[in-house]
Amino acid sequence: MKNRKLLFLSLLCMVVLVLALPLAGCEPAAEEKVEEEELVEPEEKVEEEEEEYLEEVEEDETYELEEPLLEDDIVLPEEREPFSFLEPIETDPPAVVTEVIGVIDLDKVIKNHPLQEELIALEEQIDGYFLAWEMKQEELKYMDEELEKHAWQVEEQIEAEMLEIYEEYQGKIDDYERELHEKFLEYEKEIWQEATVEVEAYEKELQTVFEEEVEKYFKSLEEEFEDYEEELQDEYGPKIFDLRLKMQMAQLSPEEQEEVMEELEALEDEKAQLLKEKESELDDTFQEFLQSKEQDLAEQAEDFYEEKMNAAEDELKDYHRELEEELMDFVDEMNRQMHEEMVKRQDELYEQAEETLLRWEDEFYQELEDYRQQLEKDIQEAYRQLEQVEKDILSTIREKVADIAQAKDIDIVLAEVQVNVTGIDITQEVLDEL
Repeated sequence: MKNRKLLFLSLLCMVVLVLALPLAGCEPAAEEKVEEEELVEPEEKVEEEEEEYLEEVEEDETYELEEPLLEDDIVLPEEREPFSFLEPIETDPPAVVTEVIGVIDLDKVIKNHPLQEELIALEEQIDGYFLAWEMKQEELKYMDEELEKHAWQVEEQIEAEMLEIYEEYQGKIDDYERELHEKFLEYEKEIWQEATVEVEAYEKELQTVFEEEVEKYFKSLEEEFEDYEEELQDEYGPKIFDLRLKMQMAQLSPEEQEEVMEELEALEDEKAQLLKEKESELDDTFQEFLQSKEQDLAEQAEDFYEEKMNAAEDELKDYHRELEEELMDFVDEMNRQMHEEMVKRQDELYEQAEETLLRWEDEFYQELEDYRQQLEKDIQEAYRQLEQVEKDILSTIREKVADIAQAKDIDIVLAEVQVNVTGIDITQEVLDEL
């Protein structure tokens, strides 16, 4: 924007000098010689300054006055160093000038021109356009952030849906595994019940055989005891009978009766002792027989129990293995279906996300392009208005300077010139006229 103002001020200087040229009527005094290269005719000086300015504008690639804005971007002009309205004209030694010279402070006139506020407003408006474009371009960063954010949201959605699909199929597997487990428990219960029934039946059978054998053996011992008792009766019975008969029938003295009684008691005691010993012997034999039979019975029952339990356990292992194979087949099938569904759903979500992102991107860049084109039109219109205001300022200043110079018989009007001549300052008069 500073370049734009410098161009305007330079053009204004040229206009003022060109305006003053018809008023110049005499040559410099003969006695005051000035080197030709230092005192240049106003028209030549203006041409040189114009050429220098044009070279400077050509070097500034960021600013083009007449060319339209770039299609792909809008570039702000770079800042430039202040440009003086007119290079000072210095003389060494001082020249003697016969013309009537007028001096004007162009910078002051321009700053106080009634159209200056409109000019500044247009300059600020153009600056605002460029700033708006920069801010609009900053939205690209936010667009990238939004796209990245949406991509992360898609990834999170995919992860959530994949987890949901996994949990669905895992639930099916868990349900089927639970079903097989219940089936196994029922079969296990049935097998153990069958084995238990067989074991109990076998134990009852053994118990029956045991009882029969015990009863038979007990009877044999009773018979043996009875036979032994008969033998003792045969042996001791007559003796005891004779002694009892002797006591009843014979005429015995008390001493003899006492002797017979003692002998009778001795025989009876001896017989009773032998029976007792025999009974004890048979009882021990019976106990040994019971222990032996009970041990045999227990061993047979244990062997049968282990046989049945091992058979039941083997059968359960086989059945459990069969159920495991069935479960693994079901898991493989569920994994296959789950994988197919996951891949299909992922492709759908990625395709939807890609369409959405491309649509967003196209809409954003289309909006950006529409904004750029409209902004370019607005900037061109603002530059056109700015040029018109500058022309109006040039026109009014030129008219007022010409009128005042003619009224005061001023031959030439210079702007910001440092020379050893006396000049009439018409700055305030021009401002008053404006």
